[in-house]
Amino acid sequence: MRASALPPSKPADQTLRGQACAHCGDPCDARPLLLEDKAFCCSGCRTAFQLIHELGLEDYYALNERPGAPVRQTAKDYSWMDDPVLGARLLRFRSSSRAVVQFRLPAIHCSSCVWLLERMPQFVPGVLEARVHFGRRELELHYHPEQLALSALAVQLQRIGYAPDINRADLDGKQKRNKSNDPLIKRLGVAGFCAGNIMLLSFPDYLDWDPASAGPMWDLVIWLKIGLSLPILFYSGSVYWKSAWLALRRGVPSVDIPIALGMAALTVRSFYDIIAGTGPGYLDSLAGLIFFLLIGRWFQDRIYGFLSFQRDYKSFFPAAVLKVEGQTRRPVVPDELLPGDVMFIRPGEIIPADGVLLGPARLDYHFITGESEPEILATSARVYGGARVLESPVEVQVEKALASSYLASLWDRDALRGQSQRQARMTRITDRFSRAFTPFVIALAALATAFWWPAGPARALEILTAVLIVACPCGLALAAPFALGHALRFLDGAGLHLRDTGALERLARLDTLVFDKTGTLTAPGQGLLRYEGRELKPDERAAVAAVAACSAHPLSVRIAGEWGDVLLPTASDVREEAGAGVSGSAGQYRVRIGSAVFAGYGSGRANSSAPHRDNPSARGVYLALNGDLPGRLVLEPALRSGARAALQGVMQARKGAVPRYSLELLSGDKAMEQEHMRALFPQGAVLRFGVSPFEKLERVEALQAEGHHVGMFGDGLNDAGALAAADVGLAVADDLSGYFPAADGVLHARSLGRLPALLSYGPLHARRRLDGHWGVHGLQCGGVVVCSLGVADAAGGGHSDAA
Repeated sequence: MRASALPPSKPADQTLRGQACAHCGDPCDARPLLLEDKAFCCSGCRTAFQLIHELGLEDYYALNERPGAPVRQTAKDYSWMDDPVLGARLLRFRSSSRAVVQFRLPAIHCSSCVWLLERMPQFVPGVLEARVHFGRRELELHYHPEQLALSALAVQLQRIGYAPDINRADLDGKQKRNKSNDPLIKRLGVAGFCAGNIMLLSFPDYLDWDPASAGPMWDLVIWLKIGLSLPILFYSGSVYWKSAWLALRRGVPSVDIPIALGMAALTVRSFYDIIAGTGPGYLDSLAGLIFFLLIGRWFQDRIYGFLSFQRDYKSFFPAAVLKVEGQTRRPVVPDELLPGDVMFIRPGEIIPADGVLLGPARLDYHFITGESEPEILATSARVYGGARVLESPVEVQVEKALASSYLASLWDRDALRGQSQRQARMTRITDRFSRAFTPFVIALAALATAFWWPAGPARALEILTAVLIVACPCGLALAAPFALGHALRFLDGAGLHLRDTGALERLARLDTLVFDKTGTLTAPGQGLLRYEGRELKPDERAAVAAVAACSAHPLSVRIAGEWGDVLLPTASDVREEAGAGVSGSAGQYRVRIGSAVFAGYGSGRANSSAPHRDNPSARGVYLALNGDLPGRLVLEPALRSGARAALQGVMQARKGAVPRYSLELLSGDKAMEQEHMRALFPQGAVLRFGVSPFEKLERVEALQAEGHHVGMFGDGLNDAGALAAADVGLAVADDLSGYFPAADGVLHARSLGRLPALLSYGPLHARRRLDGHWGVHGLQCGGVVVCSLGVADAAGGGHSDAA
């Protein structure tokens, strides 16, 4: 059925609350929207559903149970892409008949997404080819630039629920395909080619064939084997030679040192045997060893290489901002803004540079301060880069260039500190093993050589090379990447995405867990909307909902959704004041919704039953009806799903007879919710509010100075310093394509309840079930972790183990 025949949407039926959205599969917690007999969690999902049916692509919903992603974002403005200079910086190629662009689409999550996006040439005129890179969540589009504008292409993606995520760093080309692994892949290809041919040429040796029967042809085979071994030895194996040499120069342990010794011994022994005619040598073993070692490196890099941990602060800023020039506005790159310039910032956009407001505004500083309550600022107030504008657009006069902004300075300090600290603690388990193993092997080889020297130099050389070859820890070097790489892959499936295997090893040593509040334990903008005051009549509630429905403010939308379950009167004369509130007439009431001052609290007109009548600064959304002040609405912070279970689980974790972890809360919020948070944490836990980013960092460093191993859980740039300084810093995020400064990993918000099991995965000394479908078994021997990953049989509970 085509959606062109779909009837218009119907009024919401409250009996459908909680039903799964027909597009994305999320529960319809708020007022569900209907189209035919299907419920939708938001208007964006309903629009995407209708458009997909209009295009005749209904099979999109048949491929997966939850094919679509929620389409709840505010419509983004892509008109700046039509600027010739800015648009050209996004393109990878352009000619008169073909242009190529690559977009990052965070909503890509399943095979239905790939199916729909790669069919764009069928329903978007001008699109020539579409190719999805699923692991990177990127879409490469080839289109005709004379038939289709770049901005129209982005808008079309937004309409079907895949809004491109474009930021300032994309204009530099830094977020395009990461080519850092290309040299490794080339080395792997050369090693595979040479190893295969050397083994093929070695078949006569495997069959104990007499080379004398081949005559001069056998000499050619020998020299071919030597020639094929040289690229492997000096090109493919160069990563181990260089790594071992650097480790020796710096005096740090590395498993590459005994590997390089083993490679050298194999090479010397093989060339000696071949040239002296005493044997075929071990060139096939050398080639195979290097080939499989490189496979292990490639596998490990591929496992944890898809998340964007290396972005800088530019990734947080928009790709373009509107610069006011007289009576016109021109899109420019934020870097081009100079002191004295005026920028025009729309609701939902980020202010990229420090400046002065040219009008009142309501700003959200959550990302850089951790404060969940928006700030209402008057004209001429100073603002800082990184603040998000809420509600109405505003003009800002630039005081400092982007590179000198508060956000840039905060990032630079945290990033430099975090980089140095991370380098200092990146001692892998294999390197710790080699600290004792390498001197032991060298001493053993020297002792064996000295013992056999009386039997002759030739015999002593045989013994020396034999010891070095046998003692080469190739088994460990092969097992570690695969075992730890598989561990990262299983953790990835459970919602924990780690930067590298070093973070996995450090999880086992944590004894102190420090949490941020807003965005980590609580979900910003969500929660229970609680009314305080005298009871409202049904027609009063309807009047408030009618006026609130005319505002795009998030709290107004919540009020309209939760109080608009009746027939609403028509609202008229609606006016909205930035940073204050909205007013209008509905039915027989003149309604004012907003701050305490806007509604009239503190003016002496308040009803005696109204809460906080003498405290105009008290938080909440205040109501006024025909001059009467009945009460206010308070949005209580909502704990993330699983936050309570996560805290309870880590509190119950034991190490012997004492708790395994001590817990702390460091929040940039004010202490208004201290009582609520206190109930979640154990008695005696440290809870600090109003903490600045630098104070969070100092607290983590103070704990480490006391000998603690600290795990930090945060979500914003305000936590970057603490995340970098902690032994393990994890960012809690709803969107894995986001911005994770200084984090060792990302914990998906939906997996927060699994945190106790995820933390217990680190020691690897007991079987842990993370979600009822898979577990881990482990054995710790002499500092070397050998683990087997078991996949649970969901029906019978049995396991099939893969070592």
